[in-house]
Amino acid sequence: MRKLHVSERWIIMGIALLMLLVLAILARVLGNAQEREQNLSAMLLGRALADQEQRLKLVAETYAKDLRQEATYIRLHPGLSDSALFERWLPLLQDHNAIRTITLADEQGNAWVLDHPDSSWQWQVTKRQDSTIITLVGDPFRRDTMATQRPASTDPRETNWYSKAVESHGMEPVWSEADQGSANEAGGSGVLQVSELLLGNGGPGTLQVLSFSMSGEEMFNTVVNRGPNLSGLVLNGRWQAISRMDTADMGAAWAQVLQDRKNLDLDQPFRPREGDPMLLGRMGPLHLPGTMLHTGVIICVGEVHQLNKQRSVGLWALMGLLTLLSLLLTLVFLQTRGAERREQQQTRRSKQQARHLEKVMTEREMLDREVHHRVKNNLQVVSSL
Repeated sequence: MRKLHVSERWIIMGIALLMLLVLAILARVLGNAQEREQNLSAMLLGRALADQEQRLKLVAETYAKDLRQEATYIRLHPGLSDSALFERWLPLLQDHNAIRTITLADEQGNAWVLDHPDSSWQWQVTKRQDSTIITLVGDPFRRDTMATQRPASTDPRETNWYSKAVESHGMEPVWSEADQGSANEAGGSGVLQVSELLLGNGGPGTLQVLSFSMSGEEMFNTVVNRGPNLSGLVLNGRWQAISRMDTADMGAAWAQVLQDRKNLDLDQPFRPREGDPMLLGRMGPLHLPGTMLHTGVIICVGEVHQLNKQRSVGLWALMGLLTLLSLLLTLVFLQTRGAERREQQQTRRSKQQARHLEKVMTEREMLDREVHHRVKNNLQVVSSL
């Protein structure tokens, strides 16, 4: 077998060391597979939550913009009649299913309300005179209104949306949740209100507040994540659902989260259900001017797990192939080294045998000369006799 040169040996050793280094790197990657899967799942979860939060804020800004446009119109046209307000607000409610009530209230407690809680409509104008309220109530489409007088009861100036609008000094529309009592009467916990302060020219009744009362479910229904592998939810400040609850398996997971929320760190990724590693959830605050809601998402990381599993199988296969190649290369190197050593041993034995044979031949030549000399001497002795 051909004798390996020193450079070839170093090349083989270098290749073997390189393979060992690659195997060490692969072993480290495989060892961190679980951590990598968790980081990837957390990244996807964070992106889903941030995307949902951004879309929710865009929806809220759209309704706040509509309110601001309406407030600007009222501010630029003081002294609008009741019928003018109604004719302007009616198409607004018809075009926006989420807006259920539009209310304009002034500092004297007078109020103009167009209400569309369900399929019915109600137009209500309230004028306060001393301790008496004169209210005109009726269906604007049937025009079957009736005037009634009753003692002063609900005052819009005592509502949450009115107070927050006054406190904002008209800087921007502010959001609020419906008062507990009114929320129970007007659709539960899913009622949100956005209001803005209107400042007039300083005359009586010039401080006014315009408010939209909206169904949170209708507002956020089209932007909240919902699907077989992704589910989103919006909650009010009392941790009650505003958006529609998912009716699939994700809905059961959300119900479990809301039940165990005090035992969970909702700002960090959490497992909605114990024993189900495929579901991962996270919640965060949804800051709107004037109030704070809560939003969250739950995702199914089964695809991530499957992808990571396939990648791990591929890395294990590559690791096994490299290990096999390393073993073959080591075997070839050892066989080559063994053959070289056997060849060297055979060469040494051949040289030893050659030296021994040469020594034997030399001794035989000397013996032959000695025998030849003695025979010659013996012949001379015989000849002399």
